[in-house]
Amino acid sequence: MERSGKDETQSIRPSNGLIPTLDDITDAFFTVDRAWRLTFINKSAEAVLQQPRHALLLRDLWDAFKEAVGTDFERECRRAMDERRSIEFENYNAPWKQWFEVHAHPINDGLAVYFKDVTSRRRREAFTNAQMRIMERIAAGAPLDEILVAVIDVAQSQDARTRASVLLLDAKTRRLHHGAAPKLPQEFIDAINGVEIGPVVGSCGTAAYLGQPVIVADISSDPLWVNYRDLALRSALRACWSMPIIGSTGQVYGTFAVYSDAPRSPELAEMELLKACSYMVSVVIEREQALATLKENEQRFREQASLLDKAQDAIFVVNMDEKIIFWNKSAERLYGRTKEEALGKSEQELCCENSPMFNAVVNEVLKSGEWRGELTVRRKNGTCFVVEGRSTLVRDDNDDPQSILSIHTDITDRKAAQREIHTLAFYDSLTGLPNRQLLLDRLEHELMASRRGSVGAVMFIDLDNFKVLNDTLGHDMGDLLLQQVAQRLSQTVREGDTVARWGGDEFVVVLGQIGKHSIDAVGHADTIAEQIRAALNTPFDLNKYEHHTTPSIGVALFQGLSVTVEELLKHADLAMYQAKAAGRNTIRFFDPEMQAAITARVAMEANMRRSLLDHDFLLYYQPQVDRDGQVVGTEALLRWRHPQQGMISPVHFIHLAEDTGLILPLGEWILETACHQLAKWATRQETAQISMAVNVSARQFRQPDFADQIIAVVNKSGANPRQLKLELTESLLLEDVNGTAEKMDQLRTLGIEFSLDDFGTGYSSLSYLRRLPFEQLKIDQSFVRDVLVNQEDATLVKTIITLGRNLGLKVVAEGVMTLGQFDFLDRCVCDAFQGYFFSEPLPPEDFDKFMVARDSSHTLEKDQSAI
Repeated sequence: MERSGKDETQSIRPSNGLIPTLDDITDAFFTVDRAWRLTFINKSAEAVLQQPRHALLLRDLWDAFKEAVGTDFERECRRAMDERRSIEFENYNAPWKQWFEVHAHPINDGLAVYFKDVTSRRRREAFTNAQMRIMERIAAGAPLDEILVAVIDVAQSQDARTRASVLLLDAKTRRLHHGAAPKLPQEFIDAINGVEIGPVVGSCGTAAYLGQPVIVADISSDPLWVNYRDLALRSALRACWSMPIIGSTGQVYGTFAVYSDAPRSPELAEMELLKACSYMVSVVIEREQALATLKENEQRFREQASLLDKAQDAIFVVNMDEKIIFWNKSAERLYGRTKEEALGKSEQELCCENSPMFNAVVNEVLKSGEWRGELTVRRKNGTCFVVEGRSTLVRDDNDDPQSILSIHTDITDRKAAQREIHTLAFYDSLTGLPNRQLLLDRLEHELMASRRGSVGAVMFIDLDNFKVLNDTLGHDMGDLLLQQVAQRLSQTVREGDTVARWGGDEFVVVLGQIGKHSIDAVGHADTIAEQIRAALNTPFDLNKYEHHTTPSIGVALFQGLSVTVEELLKHADLAMYQAKAAGRNTIRFFDPEMQAAITARVAMEANMRRSLLDHDFLLYYQPQVDRDGQVVGTEALLRWRHPQQGMISPVHFIHLAEDTGLILPLGEWILETACHQLAKWATRQETAQISMAVNVSARQFRQPDFADQIIAVVNKSGANPRQLKLELTESLLLEDVNGTAEKMDQLRTLGIEFSLDDFGTGYSSLSYLRRLPFEQLKIDQSFVRDVLVNQEDATLVKTIITLGRNLGLKVVAEGVMTLGQFDFLDRCVCDAFQGYFFSEPLPPEDFDKFMVARDSSHTLEKDQSAI
């Protein structure tokens, strides 16, 4: 299509000095003389045309590219040459399956042509149009199964190698059931239908369980697919990327998954496609729920109304003089006029709001015999509403028109439902703000508008510690806070800016045209971000409860089409996480180095999954020694023996394992390995009496079946539960104390003991120590390190030891490195010690040698003292 045309003739024949410049531009470029012979071709054009320049120069353009003859490309180029004016248009090259944006400019001795590949943009536009068509079908009331197939068709149309599916979650049974999967084999569909969700249930079962996306690049090796691998491979499924379908209130409705026939990770555009498709499915599911409720209400209304009048709809008849001759009780109710008031009157006089429309209806009935449609009508009291009308021409025995029978149905509720569906499709039900779908549409428009030279900004805003409010005061208070935050954000930005709810406690603000240059835009964006931060720092009144919150704000600037909508949102999201990492309640602008960091994080996660499968994780054991020098226990410490990077400390990967959920299978392996080692040591004299301390993550402990898992591991390994000690962190004490105590009591009945790890570094209350059944406190090594040079640390260590003794708890000091530290702790009557002063962490075989040597040393000392 042509986009512009300017009368101009330019002389831009490439000179020798200009050729290197034209060769370096990213757009493909060539020139022809007036006889259509190719006179110059730059490197980009050579790459696109896939022919060497020397073979093309001085050849006739249309002879060299016969596939262009007869196309819009030839017609527009010839028009530009003939009319001597610039023409811009887009052209589809069928053999290459690519769209090009073409600029044809006349020059003194011919024509200069620039062309650029815009296939990605055209595909994105096609996808956006498909989304809108689906949303229109949703608003029109299309059934769920039809919409699911339509969404899947959109996803599959982007890549012929992929197959998509929707699984719907039964919240009561926590099982996934088949929703739609037109291209998946029936054997595969039947096998996974009804599967219970969990932490290691393929991609979909795990995504629904975690409420987070699960990306499996290679089904043949990923541990999540261990129970379904053969089934998937038989079905030619090699990769699976699953996105949870999450409703506006955070409820998981199921999963939207894309399968690939080759092992690979999704590209950024494919991830955004997953998100968009899962979002559309969530909209139609909530639409179905809203319609179900509406139908129930309508049914109850109809049952009650039937007791008063059998005829549900307003029915009336007018003669050929347009006078009403019949008016039923439902018409009386609908229009507020009695039969006496209506008979003999004109329908147009009584209830028509739009005279031209009324005349058009009558004419259509007289012409074709009937009419169906919607009418805006008026009650006696003057209020207007919409009815669904059906009018039929009644003829007499001679086939002459006699009257017109009309049936009017009040569709006020249906219209309200359609408006509600539209609201569900484009607005957040809790805050009334635009939702993701509307945000993406507006952001796309802002990106296009910024091509004219202005700079815009996207802000990603996350409320700090929002989960604490939900967990302590309940979701109702959390929802009230989100509504007030939405109001403040809307009041802070300019009219015309967009404030949208992204999901959960995350909001997005789009600022358009905030400067002509980046330096001006940064200052403007920073000012607005500071205003937002100040607005959200002001206390909130939540039903007379004063609540303080702070935002972490990430900002990304945009100008023109240098980035896509998906990339821009990703940049702002990364900047927001940088703001959180910087201490929260801060503002950060996107830095390209953030992308490198997230890429490294994704690579480490993939390496961890592979290493878990390849048994690259190890347990080392560090002795714990009492005041008499006897080894009374050991702590199991995780190590990662990376095939390329060597031994990696947990400090570099344990937080990532917790964030991604890998801590669950990893923690299960640690417990199993440690218990098997404990059982093995029970058979050796020198290690039979020592206890085994194992660290348990908060996420692991909070699993509903945690206690059952521990019992199963102990029973399977044959370890003595009285020699097993589980180390918990102080963060566990801040959430669900009653549930924590219940699990601890259940395990203590078996003899398992509990130790409070890193005591003094968190925020635990002393009342929790009295309520929870701990047997031991561990002094963090950060206090022990400076105990000889820092009086505050020395006092704190003494206090912890005294506190433990008064509460009847054993105290273990970690990180004992020197004789001086040991002497100090010994004088404070610390019960046990752990650190490099006694031994570094050892692999099992070296720990055995250490215990044999230690046992021999103590035996020798006893013999010498006896002499």
